Amino acid sequence: PVATAATNISQTGFTANWNVVSGATGYRLDVSADNFATFVAGFNDKVVTGTTDAVTGLAAGTTYQYRIRAVNANGTSLSSNMIGVT
Repeated sequence: PVATAATNISQTGFTANWNVVSGATGYRLDVSADNFATFVAGFNDKVVTGTTDAVTGLAAGTTYQYRIRAVNANGTSLSSNMIGVT
């Protein structure tokens, strides 16, 4: 999948967005503040069914990154590009 720019950015959250993948039955979302060395609680391989997800409970003034993977009966894709959000 291709991650696209975040929307609805606030001091404590944002909406993660990505393009639909033909044949995908779901997606897995990761959100991190340290380039995926660790993950925001609840956002490590989070199961998502659509092409957006609200990310909340974040610290103001911190830069976060997100990436997405597509899933279907054959397995899970490689991770998308990373999007940074401050």
